[in-house]
Amino acid sequence: MGTLIGVKLAEGRVLLGSNSDNPYETRTRVVLRKKKGKLKYIGTEIITAVPNAPWAAMITRGVNEAGFAYTYSYVETLDGTFRNKEGKSYKDFSLQIMENAKNVKEAEKFIFDEPRAFHGNFIFADAEGNLVLWEITTEKACCFEFEKLCRTSYFVSEEMESLTKPQSIVNTNGKQKMDFCTQAGSYVNLQDIPDLIDLLKSHKGREYPEEEENWGHSTCNHGLNVGTVSSEIIDPLNRVFGYNYGWPCGEREAGINKQWQNRSWGEYRFFKLDKLKEGMVTDVKGNIMQQP
Repeated sequence: MGTLIGVKLAEGRVLLGSNSDNPYETRTRVVLRKKKGKLKYIGTEIITAVPNAPWAAMITRGVNEAGFAYTYSYVETLDGTFRNKEGKSYKDFSLQIMENAKNVKEAEKFIFDEPRAFHGNFIFADAEGNLVLWEITTEKACCFEFEKLCRTSYFVSEEMESLTKPQSIVNTNGKQKMDFCTQAGSYVNLQDIPDLIDLLKSHKGREYPEEEENWGHSTCNHGLNVGTVSSEIIDPLNRVFGYNYGWPCGEREAGINKQWQNRSWGEYRFFKLDKLKEGMVTDVKGNIMQQP
């Protein structure tokens, strides 16, 4: 599910960025939720037509009123997957951390409190400036602190890299996507939100014929059947959630199999958590239901 970026800025503030790469018929929408006795949060919710998809209604990126934030990418693993393991689902895990965790440490408890039927790369951040990556399988989990990091659809650490299904890296062009992302000038010189925007819109690697491949090479993914359907920037300290519908670059030339990509915004709208009311903020077609 795309490209993840986390960075700790000079003053200690942290930012998260992500491009949500999905089959074009799978979309995201921005929602704001508040249950009685739980923390209010804003994030992207997955809407899919696939029956019983494990990530249906999952909040894949978000920030809550306490300043805890996270983003996620799927990794196909070798030591068990959601297909053959029983335990906490993607959706349930995402709701637990969004509704209950006030910081990174509190979120980490929910990784281990029950058997897991979820796996992938998870970047956690909070308003206190904490920033960590969790590489998680159904059987194992490893945590790493960092100052700046990009991840796609596979594990990189020495402890976990052997647990990625090799064919999945090929199928998603995961290594090429991460290489092109980290080689981009806006990643090398990443200092604040404008640089992050440039990076998430990057077409470095698009010179490969990615429109002929199932999954593209560039950070702004224009693959044949799988591409960037939304892009997100999260500022935990200020409880701000930035969202860009469709291809973040704003291109609108889209074939019939790339539904609604012709509605791509091409710009980020920044939503402040404390300025919105409960409910849908955007819909799956990119209509804005509440103004930033």
